[in-house]
Amino acid sequence: MSYKKEFEKYSEFIILGQPKDCKSNFWLNALILKKSSINLRDKIISRLNYNGIQARPCWKLLHRLKQFSNYPRMNLSVAENLEKKIINIPSSSIYG
Repeated sequence: MSYKKEFEKYSEFIILGQPKDCKSNFWLNALILKKSSINLRDKIISRLNYNGIQARPCWKLLHRLKQFSNYPRMNLSVAENLEKKIINIPSSSIYG
């Protein structure tokens, strides 16, 4: 099954695609929530896990980790928005 084919029927998110003129190795597969679906992230992750697709939030930004909380940083609003919107799904060259 292709992730793209399987997930294109859902309107809450898009699957991170392969850039034009590139060939992905699919080491990272991600669903990107649409703005209207950001509040559904945890519910979607739970549903995917329930259905055997091991999903998790994409990452925790470094400035949110205790050991880095006091270091200088710039405006991270774009990264903070992406942190809320991205769900990682299992990686494999067969899922592209």
